[in-house]
Amino acid sequence: MAKDSCYARSERDKLYVWIAPPGWRPADAAARFPKQEYDPHRDFIRFDPPRSLALNLYVLVQLTVLIGANSHLLSLLPKAGNLAERLVLCLHPGEPGDVGRRAGESP
Repeated sequence: MAKDSCYARSERDKLYVWIAPPGWRPADAAARFPKQEYDPHRDFIRFDPPRSLALNLYVLVQLTVLIGANSHLLSLLPKAGNLAERLVLCLHPGEPGDVGRRAGESP
């Protein structure tokens, strides 16, 4: 694509190369530097590595645990009140009034 963009004579073709459908080439670049036509059925190789049963079960357990944890968190949100304030208070090690002050700075 970069070569086709450089070799194209038209400014429009230089930009269109980057957003055109796969296999499209500027006519002048294709005439000067011929390539085999793009065929997605011929050129496509599906990525499907072999997986063991243990890996499949591990992934299933992880997915189930994450869905359960997210569902629990979402069920607690209506009861949480001001969630942003609670998160700041939980994550800040100082007193509640110290939020926003630097260490050692007095009020």
